[in-house]
Amino acid sequence: MPASAHQLPIETREEVKYSALDLATSAGTTEVYNRIRQAAKRVCWAANAKLPILERRVSVITCSKEAIAQAIKDTNRTELRAMHANRTLLAAR
Repeated sequence: MPASAHQLPIETREEVKYSALDLATSAGTTEVYNRIRQAAKRVCWAANAKLPILERRVSVITCSKEAIAQAIKDTNRTELRAMHANRTLLAAR
């Protein structure tokens, strides 16, 4: 499953493997979610490499949020969607 940034070229992707993890468990779901988050950060950091550092950091935050949301959607896994919704809600408080 690719974690890719919104409005980035299709080549800007990183595959996140999770077939060996049990998404029926909290630990498995958390591990996949963390892998997606880390992949999104790496992809977005690389995609924004030409920006000045402060702009790059702001852009990476926005890009990562969008990439994570899209990757979670692409998995079509209820467990990951629920975890993402919960973490997004908590972060907004």
